[in-house]
Amino acid sequence: MEITQRTDTSSTAAPEPHANYPSLTPAYTFNFRIGGPASPVGGLTRGQPLTVVHIIGGRVTSAPRQSDAPLSTGAGGVGGGDGSGSGNTGNPREAEAVDELPRLEATVRGQGIDFVRNDPDGGRMRLDAGLVVEDGDGAMIHIHYTGIVEINDQLSAILAGRRDARDTEFGASFIHVTFETGSEKYKELERGVFVGAGRFILDRGGLGVEYKVSRVGWKPP
Repeated sequence: MEITQRTDTSSTAAPEPHANYPSLTPAYTFNFRIGGPASPVGGLTRGQPLTVVHIIGGRVTSAPRQSDAPLSTGAGGVGGGDGSGSGNTGNPREAEAVDELPRLEATVRGQGIDFVRNDPDGGRMRLDAGLVVEDGDGAMIHIHYTGIVEINDQLSAILAGRRDARDTEFGASFIHVTFETGSEKYKELERGVFVGAGRFILDRGGLGVEYKVSRVGWKPP
């Protein structure tokens, strides 16, 4: 007598291809002004000449929150979770993640410094920046970020001071951000991992940078 065993495969299904990869939750927007003459320090031993750039002002603001979004009016409606609403992702876990972050409206205090090094092939700049921002209650936060910027045609036009230079687009500049503060209300900033995408902006003849900063997290498949 032949006995055939059946195997239950319901609990051994293969995970989705992108399961367990990190997710990003919008957190803050950085808008910083760059000013003063850059200082081309150079470099004898590293092979990547150092240029020191000054951050002379700007603001940090919170990204739109789930709690800020208007009530849904149905599929495709305002705040309906289709990507067109004001920060309403439609995912309760993502909404909880962004709402647990402290709201932050702060201005640059004094000046910051960005230590910039170009790759030997001239194709990328490597950033190492630090600055302090202060909120309306006097709480201060040190922001440090490192990153890589592709020197594409748009950025080359800005660096060369060409008359046809325009704002760059997102997609060529990315940073990793850390925060340090003595303020209890901003303690979550020190506990998270943050990354950002940036662009350069020309404003009244001056130069600025804008970064859209997100918190790195995880959501179950």
